[in-house]
Amino acid sequence: ILMVVIAPLLSSSADSIIVPLVYVTLVGVMWFAGVHPMVLYSIMLPIWTVSATENAAALAAGLPIPHIGVVGFLFTFVFMGGQMGTLPLNVLMLFSKSKTLKSLGRVAIAPSLVNINEPILFGLPMVMNPVLMIPGLAGMIITVITTYVAFSTGLVPAMGNALAMANRTPVFLNGFLGTGSWRGVALVIVNFLIYLGIYFPFFKTEEKRFLAQEAGEQ
Repeated sequence: ILMVVIAPLLSSSADSIIVPLVYVTLVGVMWFAGVHPMVLYSIMLPIWTVSATENAAALAAGLPIPHIGVVGFLFTFVFMGGQMGTLPLNVLMLFSKSKTLKSLGRVAIAPSLVNINEPILFGLPMVMNPVLMIPGLAGMIITVITTYVAFSTGLVPAMGNALAMANRTPVFLNGFLGTGSWRGVALVIVNFLIYLGIYFPFFKTEEKRFLAQEAGEQ
């Protein structure tokens, strides 16, 4: 199904908002089922790489940047802290009243800063957990829209330096590296706050459950 149906859809137009929306929806569904969505990345990486190379050539020649659809679109401005945008969730965990959540948050924060979030996905867990998967998916969809609008309207400079945006570089730094502008960092911050607001009420629900478990163990 992925190769016959999804692959043509994802590769149809990397600069369309439809592609990242489909991508993040599939990411949410696959993670909920406990399946790593690496196959989606494998489909898109060659397309993103070609687009990033053309952007770099245009920047060097002083021409308008032609492509929005590069790997940094998702992996910097949407997948902050890793897929499902879990860095804001990790920050909430650091200030939790639950000892379990706070401890896990402290363990996970260093990997989260370089966009590795398996400790949260499988340790919290988020996998097969609708309470946290719902805000994760909603956050990805909304930040795809805000990011696309920011680039398509010119509010944030195009990603002419997209090849400099490594997946393991902290997103706040990547926002500057890719766009060469503080506005790239501002977009990361805006999306971070969006995630924070979406995750917060669902996190508090999970926190109550953990607090009840901890009280029962005492």
